[in-house]
Amino acid sequence: MIQKVLKSLVVILMVYASVMVLLGLQHLFDRGDLKKASKVFYQFRPGTSQVLLVDQMAQQMGVEPTALQCQAQILSRYEGHVLMVCTHDQSTEYQWVVDVVAGIIKPHNQQANVLFQQIKTNAPQPKPQVKEQGTEDS
Repeated sequence: MIQKVLKSLVVILMVYASVMVLLGLQHLFDRGDLKKASKVFYQFRPGTSQVLLVDQMAQQMGVEPTALQCQAQILSRYEGHVLMVCTHDQSTEYQWVVDVVAGIIKPHNQQANVLFQQIKTNAPQPKPQVKEQGTEDS
């Protein structure tokens, strides 16, 4: 009888230890995704724009980029999507979805979509490359 109880206790402890290890690994992966998403977000230049997205947001809000408060949270562990929510005074909130795997950002709410469209329409278009006469492509 005591042996059955001890075996059951050992099994329960092993299952508990396995669950804790898996939760720890999941936490490490989540933390890594949040770090990657923040790096992508703060270095992102939409389309052909030469200005960072964060600078564009700050300019739209009329503040310095360092005054923005951006929070990251996991949106989808399996797809590698992180939700970035940026605000300055709680009245205007920009929400962005960062695809950590592809390194792209998409607007997630109306304010972010409007800003993204403004950036796209105001961004300078790349100049077409003109071939010089007498040169050939190989």
